[in-house]
Amino acid sequence: MAFLFAIYHQGSSTPSYGRGSLGAAARRIGDGTGRGPYNPGAQRLLDRVVASRRIPWRHLQHAVTRLRSCEQSPPSWIGLIEDLIKWNDRKARVAYQWSVEFHTPPETAGKHRTSR
Repeated sequence: MAFLFAIYHQGSSTPSYGRGSLGAAARRIGDGTGRGPYNPGAQRLLDRVVASRRIPWRHLQHAVTRLRSCEQSPPSWIGLIEDLIKWNDRKARVAYQWSVEFHTPPETAGKHRTSR
């Protein structure tokens, strides 16, 4: 986990504690032509992450690198740790939740999160 934090903060003097899940963060990946589900690269990346049965370290590294290159905030590091601890817990449905948050528009996502 520390290497993901280190990759994101290469050359930075101040840490970013991030916000949201990896699904919400992946929604911020992209450029002027589209972000999140409207960006084919971001869509493929998230598809690879959520399709993994084991913790997808290589794809997580790619996601963090993409967020940094797009100058977007990372996911919450604490939340990411908690999600990865529950990765193989079928009841937690971490991959499903990341997919939902990736595809849910930001204004709806906040309302959806508070209703739990």
